[in-house]
Amino acid sequence: MSTDYFRDLGANVITVTDSEGTAGVDNIERIIEGLVADQGVDAFYTCGSNRLLRLLQALGERHGIPGEIALEQQMACGLGMCHCCVRPFRKGERLVNLRVCREGPVFDMQEAMPW
Repeated sequence: MSTDYFRDLGANVITVTDSEGTAGVDNIERIIEGLVADQGVDAFYTCGSNRLLRLLQALGERHGIPGEIALEQQMACGLGMCHCCVRPFRKGERLVNLRVCREGPVFDMQEAMPW
């Protein structure tokens, strides 16, 4: 993805990379906490990463910020018939099994369970 493209659209782009040593959870938490304090944050969005899911769940709960996660899962049929992509989610006090290919792939961040 082109950071220049998003900057040209007016987005505030903050890059973090493993090679620069800036992608650690502690650094990302510091950055997000700063954004929450300075500008406010309406929602969190992430995909795939378990460490970011856990971090954003904690920050969302702490600050009352909703979020969504796009999940990647092995999908044999892609129609929901094989149930290969089933994962557990928290729905209130219950655990429910949902198909990533059919009911997702985007889910409420607070309902997703880290794996």
